[in-house]
Amino acid sequence: MELVSITMTAELIAVEPHWLSTLGAIAPVVTAIIAVLVGIAGYSKFIRGRTFHPRLTLEIKATASNIGGYSAVLVVLTIKNDGHMGVLLDAGYAQILDIFIADAPVWDDAVASTDGVLLWYDGVEPHRRIDVLADPGLLSHAAPSYRGSSIREGLEALGELSGVLLYTHTLEPGEQIHRELLVPVSDAVAYLLELSIHGCKHAGRISRHTVHRRCLAGRHSPDLWQSRSIVRKDPLMEAV
Repeated sequence: MELVSITMTAELIAVEPHWLSTLGAIAPVVTAIIAVLVGIAGYSKFIRGRTFHPRLTLEIKATASNIGGYSAVLVVLTIKNDGHMGVLLDAGYAQILDIFIADAPVWDDAVASTDGVLLWYDGVEPHRRIDVLADPGLLSHAAPSYRGSSIREGLEALGELSGVLLYTHTLEPGEQIHRELLVPVSDAVAYLLELSIHGCKHAGRISRHTVHRRCLAGRHSPDLWQSRSIVRKDPLMEAV
C-alpha cells in the first residue's frame, strides 16, 4: 500500500507542470482578446461621439415684454461645444441673431389662408439682425486688461486693437458662451428668432491654423449651426 501511494504522488507531481504550462500559454491569448474588445468598444464610442465633426448646442430663451410703452424682446443665448474638438469663432464670421415678426396683418392672412402658413419672411431684411458675440452697443468698449500689459499698449499704439478683435475665440470642448440681449422691436403677435453660428473646426493647436487659413482663403467653408425659437406676445402686455 505504501508503494502505490508513493507512485500516485509521483504521477501528480509529474502532471502539474503540464497544466501550468498550458495556463501560461492561454493567458497571453486571453489578454490579447480583452485588449481587442476594449479597443473596439473605445473606437465605437469614439465614432458615436462624432469626434471627426465639431458639434455645438445652441439654446434660445426669449421673453416678449413692454418697456416704457415700447415692445422689446429679452433674449438669452447659450452656445456650448458638446463635441470633442475645438471650434474657432472668428470675428470675420457671421454670428447673427435674426428676428422676424408676425404682425396683425400677417397673422390675419395666415388665419384666412387654406394652408395656414405664417409668412415670417417676405423677401426683405429681417426685422432685426444683431451680432451676438461682438455686441454693436459695445464696439467702442475695450475689455479691461491686467496692469502693465505692454503688448496691449503696443497694439493700441498701432491701431490694431478693436472691439471686434476681442471676440475671436476658440470654443474648447465643454466650454460655453452665454449672452443676454435686450432688443427693441415693433409691436407684433409673435416673434421668430433664428440664431446662426459659423465656426472653423480644428483638432489641436498645430492644425487649427492650417484649417483656418483654408477657411479664410475660401478653400474650406466654415461649419454652420442654427437654432430657432418662437416667442408669443404676452396677452397681458396688450392691456399695458
